[in-house]
Amino acid sequence: MGEERGAVVEFSGIVRRSEEGRRLRAIDYEIYEEMAEGTLHGLLEEAHRRWGEFDAVVAHRNGVVEVGACAVYIAVSSVHRERAFQVCRWLIDELKQRAPVWKREFLPADPLGGT
Repeated sequence: MGEERGAVVEFSGIVRRSEEGRRLRAIDYEIYEEMAEGTLHGLLEEAHRRWGEFDAVVAHRNGVVEVGACAVYIAVSSVHRERAFQVCRWLIDELKQRAPVWKREFLPADPLGGT
């Protein structure tokens, strides 16, 4: 991320122990990768139109992610912190709304990888 960038904001989405009152063991994420790449490209283009110059890294795990592990990571660098915070928050919010990612929650009694 460039030498002209004075701020870097990072977001890590960690799998929680519980969801809506249920205790979890893991989440199995399924991503339609070809469509997800296009969605992410479109989000980055839209963000650049809104906020101008910044650099960003976005990664989402595919498959089983156990409690305590990172499922999604976003880093944004910008000239100033306010833009970096705004872009990072917008990217995670829009990614959750638009990306073709499905999840299946595993409860403690569920075998990982099972049906």
